[in-house]
Amino acid sequence: MTISDTPTTAKSNGDHKEYLLCEDCERHIKVCYEDTGTIYLHRKKGASENKEYIIIPEFNYKYYYLFVISIIWRASISSLDIYRPAQELSKLEPYLRHCIKENTLYLSPQGPKLDDFIKVSIARVVDLLDQIKQETLDRLLFSLNFERGENETEGLHYYMMLDGFLITASILPPGSPLASNWNTPGRLLDRRHLKAPKVCFSVIKPIFEAISAVPTTNNPFAPK
Repeated sequence: MTISDTPTTAKSNGDHKEYLLCEDCERHIKVCYEDTGTIYLHRKKGASENKEYIIIPEFNYKYYYLFVISIIWRASISSLDIYRPAQELSKLEPYLRHCIKENTLYLSPQGPKLDDFIKVSIARVVDLLDQIKQETLDRLLFSLNFERGENETEGLHYYMMLDGFLITASILPPGSPLASNWNTPGRLLDRRHLKAPKVCFSVIKPIFEAISAVPTTNNPFAPK
């Protein structure tokens, strides 16, 4: 996977709002997904950690998975330029909408399941050199971004950063060997806890480049 554009920082008055849904649908997404999904990683209730992982208990796989899907779905139906890459999911949009509405991972009663070919992973973003405080990394917010694999078999990859976690949704060809054997670090699993590996921000190219672009004399990663 490659990043086509180098991220930059800029001051803006932009307010990227768009009213897409009726009141009932907004309430459904808020109550079913956003009320829990937006605070789960922020609060990290009962979390324990070591040098390699952070482990958060009381995890509901289905609801958090669909929370991530709901973000991608909103982007896929948006007309805002910043979400244009998500419009490539137009063929999938009815299936995403069905699963969000019905609170299910199944595309039909007989299957397949959405997570058979859309794989979500979560990693804790840290600085192993301790030059950037964890509180600073936790405050970084990356809106939904997009990468394309080198060919169609490598899929589409959407990622964002919330509360110090990098969240990636990889859309892979259904039934492909890659989808069947997807085992990226931090892959979301159907279990009662979240085990997210710690990854140094410096090895995550878009995050490193964005931090390096911040023009401050106190930034050790800024270009000299």
